[in-house]
Amino acid sequence: MLEAIVLVLGGIGAGALSTMAGMGGGVLLVVTMSLALGPHAALATTAPALLAGNLHRTWLYRHAVDRGVALTFLIGALPGALVGGLVSARMPDTAIEVLLVIVTAFALARAAGKLEWKPSARAYLPFAFGAGMVAAGSGAGILVSPILVAGGLAGEALIATSSVVAATMHVGRIAGYGVAGLFGGAALVVSLLLGGGILAGNVLGGRVRARIGEAWCMRLTHLVLVVSLIAAVIGIAR
Repeated sequence: MLEAIVLVLGGIGAGALSTMAGMGGGVLLVVTMSLALGPHAALATTAPALLAGNLHRTWLYRHAVDRGVALTFLIGALPGALVGGLVSARMPDTAIEVLLVIVTAFALARAAGKLEWKPSARAYLPFAFGAGMVAAGSGAGILVSPILVAGGLAGEALIATSSVVAATMHVGRIAGYGVAGLFGGAALVVSLLLGGGILAGNVLGGRVRARIGEAWCMRLTHLVLVVSLIAAVIGIAR
């Protein structure tokens, strides 16, 4: 029972964070689950939960989705995530943990304004394919944000469109994990508990976001990403 409560609370935190700041929730969830279960199990257990959370977030902010950008991006992201899911299932644990550190550090640098790289809109398809592969190996679609920001998206439009793209990536990586045999009954139970928490977190995050504003949301994201980076480094050092 205690483990179930912890999983639901973790899902609430991840959903709230992603809804408030548009990033960070997936990183936090995968890194913490990796410490508890190992990297391969973490990828498998979080994938269905994150898919449900992104679909729910897409529905909540459906009015703000940039359909043109989302369609262009998902054409590249879906096959990239499928290929990445197959590859990551065969990667050593250490390789996945190193990738988690790199992706988390990238997310922190982006959130803190230390990394201003913005790929051009012409790079949508090849970049989306690469982002899908990285997302499948790290469980986090954090590389989506730079190119969506480069396309002029911000606020609710960024949250809504990134949710559509992330959901597409999760479909691809779930298919890849399934073919590679990463899923089992226990993984699905854990994912169900996480998913329920993420849905509640999405609603909570939307309400908190409206009250505290963008600046405080980003401060919270910085804090969570710092903690996630430390946890990811600990995962390598174990």
